[in-house]
Amino acid sequence: MSDNAQKATIMIVDDSRTVRASLKMILRSAYNVIEAEDGEECWEKLTQDSDISMLITDIMMPKLDGYGLICRIRASDNASIKELPIVVITSSEDDITRERAHACGANDFIIK
Repeated sequence: MSDNAQKATIMIVDDSRTVRASLKMILRSAYNVIEAEDGEECWEKLTQDSDISMLITDIMMPKLDGYGLICRIRASDNASIKELPIVVITSSEDDITRERAHACGANDFIIK
């Protein structure tokens, strides 16, 4: 069995290529890392890949923002998607952003 088959898979969702590349560089030694540019692309990949173990997402993105993505995930009929651990990583430092992310169902919140 290859090393990649033994590693958990994390999806990084951010419209910034630089942020995705930085997080991938940090995580790739311990995890398989897949990327999405926005919430819609993430949702498509989630519904096609049941091996994703955790999601790291930005809030402000085109098409489907992080709030909408988190709410869609938590409303899913698929238990493996619905229960997916979600960490928000964003540059927004205000309490309203943090509270809204947690209200949508985020498990943790990190400021960039």
